[in-house]
Amino acid sequence: MPRKVKKAGLRIEVAKSPCFFRAPMLKSRIHAKWDPEFCKSTEFQLEADLTEMPNGWDDVWLTDSERRVVERKVQIGLWQD
Repeated sequence: MPRKVKKAGLRIEVAKSPCFFRAPMLKSRIHAKWDPEFCKSTEFQLEADLTEMPNGWDDVWLTDSERRVVERKVQIGLWQD
């Protein structure tokens, strides 16, 4: 997306606080091998939030199954579905 924005002559703006997150282990239909990496990047965003807002997975609305994925990650240290 940034390349298309630059090509159109527009500026790229970065939010100080993340606005959207990929749900833990939301299954990719085309690049499933990257699912754990998506979770790692979301975790980084939550930890790097520079605002006064609390951060972490507890502050993101998750389904019960997504919450179990986060709990499993906390227990074993790996993103697995």
